Amino acid sequence: PLSHTSAGAEQNGSVFKTVGIIVQGPPVKGIFRDAECLVWALTAESPRANSKTHARISIFYTLNYALLDQIIDHGPSNCMDHQNGDRYCAISEKMSEDDSQILQPHTVSHGTRIDKWMEGLDVVIVLESALQNVFRLAQSLHVRKCVLVLNMDWADPSQLLSMVASVPQLELWTKGAAAHEIIQKLIPRPGRVRLVPWSIPDPVVRTKDAYSDQVKRFLFVAGRGGFRSRRGADIVLEAYRICTDRMRKKGV
Repeated sequence: PLSHTSAGAEQNGSVFKTVGIIVQGPPVKGIFRDAECLVWALTAESPRANSKTHARISIFYTLNYALLDQIIDHGPSNCMDHQNGDRYCAISEKMSEDDSQILQPHTVSHGTRIDKWMEGLDVVIVLESALQNVFRLAQSLHVRKCVLVLNMDWADPSQLLSMVASVPQLELWTKGAAAHEIIQKLIPRPGRVRLVPWSIPDPVVRTKDAYSDQVKRFLFVAGRGGFRSRRGADIVLEAYRICTDRMRKKGV
């Protein structure tokens, strides 16, 4: 949705030249991985002939999405004292290369205020969290497109409806067909909900040697189970039961 391949795209104003992504730490969060996927997709050569994304990427790194949104509600130039004793402002935090070699080169300078960062952006992307004040600030600064990449585990239907109504340039991106169908029924407005297939920018390991010992190891990261048990914890437990039953019959 952000890359344009037609020769006249830049002339008719449909090219998004500067894309800003707001990323929440710490780096172990899945948000970091999603942001890396976006940067990889927007900076990589398209597989289509004579096609290339025309965007410059800018990363705004924050330690806490919710606090950032609260501060903006009081004005982006303000700061807020937290109950832990720290003082938070609506400024970018420092990201080291160890945090992400993909994101760090695109990260805006430490201490940049969010409203100053947004000036001149064509697109602002937020991952997972519906930051209403962030999107309203972007709207007031004439950002052409706002994007919320949905995580169905955290999606609040009433909040989404409110934001789509109040921020006309907001698009909701879904990662899978099932989630897309649900959100499209909730918000049946043309162009407001897009299905964006997600991928991981790593080489695919097509061969792997099987374990030769008799010990079979299961590793499953279930988190909180996911939307409608999408992580399949029940399937994994059933697979484990079947596997152990077969091993017992073989005397293992």
